[in-house]
Amino acid sequence: MRKLAIIVGLYLFLTGYLEAQTVKSVFNYRYPMIANLSKTFENNELSAKNINLYRNQFQKIKEGYKEIEMFEFNVVTSESYKLFDLKELKELAKDSKIDSLKKYMVQKQRELKFLLKDKTKYGADSTECLEQYSNLTRFVEKKDYKNAYKSWKILFEFYPISFKNIYIQGDILMRNFIQISHNNAVTANNQKNIEKTKTLLAEEQAWVDTLLIIYDQRIKYFGDDKSYGESYLTGKKGVYIFKYRRESHLDTAYQLLKYSVTTDENDSDPDIIQYFFFASNEMYLAQKNEGIQVVDDYNTSMSELDGNILTLQKLIENEPLNSKIEARKITLEQYQKISSNLTEKFSKGDYATCEFLVQAFEKQYEAKINNLDWFKSTSKMLISGNCTEEPFYEKLAVQLYKLESSANSAYGLGQYYLKKGDYYEAAKYYEEAYTNETDSGLKGKYYYDAAVIAKAMNQFAKARTLALTSAQFKKQKGDVYILIAKLYAASSASCGADAFENAQIYWLAVDKLLYAKSIDVSVSDEANSLIGQYSSRFPSKEEGFMRSIYEGNSITIGCWIQETTKARYIK
Repeated sequence: MRKLAIIVGLYLFLTGYLEAQTVKSVFNYRYPMIANLSKTFENNELSAKNINLYRNQFQKIKEGYKEIEMFEFNVVTSESYKLFDLKELKELAKDSKIDSLKKYMVQKQRELKFLLKDKTKYGADSTECLEQYSNLTRFVEKKDYKNAYKSWKILFEFYPISFKNIYIQGDILMRNFIQISHNNAVTANNQKNIEKTKTLLAEEQAWVDTLLIIYDQRIKYFGDDKSYGESYLTGKKGVYIFKYRRESHLDTAYQLLKYSVTTDENDSDPDIIQYFFFASNEMYLAQKNEGIQVVDDYNTSMSELDGNILTLQKLIENEPLNSKIEARKITLEQYQKISSNLTEKFSKGDYATCEFLVQAFEKQYEAKINNLDWFKSTSKMLISGNCTEEPFYEKLAVQLYKLESSANSAYGLGQYYLKKGDYYEAAKYYEEAYTNETDSGLKGKYYYDAAVIAKAMNQFAKARTLALTSAQFKKQKGDVYILIAKLYAASSASCGADAFENAQIYWLAVDKLLYAKSIDVSVSDEANSLIGQYSSRFPSKEEGFMRSIYEGNSITIGCWIQETTKARYIK
């Protein structure tokens, strides 16, 4: 019994072995050049001389495969068979080996396609390459991304050097699939379907993997492209890592983006520059970089943007009839918009102290010496950051005023002199600012600030006039009436013949404070605090009785004020 089992096992082994050998021997007999293909493939021993020979063999395998299919469709004319012998095929069919032979031939075709994929432009099969490329472009144009992906996968795997557009279209496809998977994952999560959510998120990350591989392969085969070469492609890969994997691979994204921006001097893609600074900012927030590094990266980003902007401006100016003029104008707008966005983001970071702001802008000063927009935005940032006492601010404000004697530049100088305590000079420039400003909101602000300066110079009547003018333009006017209340309180010692008349002014001050919080809730806390202070300074009821002035009587306050109020006494 044991002998019988051994014999049966040996028989089964030998029949399987012989079947494989038979199929292989048939193939090797018909395609002798490919007999040692596996060894050639492993060692990549392929000379230029043999490339065409292997491509011809690939075509012969295709032809042989068609002959087998004809045989399966009962085409029995011997003349139809040039590679195979009809009797041979009948024997194989009799032994049920036709399918095995077909699979073996498909395997060899695949091996040849891998072997030749980057040896010639169209790989092993130019017909398939061109057909699939035509399908890809057609399906992408129709936004039939599912079918487009089938053609793209063949091209990406077997014809990687045929068309650069394979990688551009692949980018489109992967980002589309990433978005679909992400949206579906959000929907599944909202439906509390945890397992489906996990599956969809894994699917999303698989598409991200493919997107990144696309850029690795494009760098390998098209990294020397003059317009979109290795540096640009590295930056794009960094952008996608930042977008899709910054939580786990922030350092990688930052390094790739930094390499791209610092390598492509004055030729960096605007999106790459923008994400480089975003990554730098995130590195700081993750405590992986110091604030000074963000300043350096901001300066690098702005230097790149400025270089690109200058280049485009010269091209537009010198070649107005160039066919690329409109595209250049659009790109210029992109660079300018990103420049503004980065500066705004930089100025709002908690690392944007006066020390860092000044350090960053001082490095740009000479390069920007005639750039009016830069001086405007930088002046605005230093003002909002309370950096107007810095010596650099005076230098900036003076140059801005030289470049454009405007309301904005005058206001900037006014701010500087105000911080210095030179109220006379500050008032002069503030007057110029509110006189020339056309924006109602800014006009109201400039009038208000001018009123504050007038108060500091003890010009109370002028300060009130400026404050009331400010109220005509400001949307929230509570601070105007708080300022007027303070003007009245500051006049108490000089308005009136005695202490009783001095104290009457606080009635008017409290009136203004009550009105301020009634029209602007945002000033309620300050108004209430001052009401408490000023009410404690009201005259006493006994003093009022001695003068026959009773609670609620109308009283006109003289001096420069000339307003009527009602008598009230300290509680």
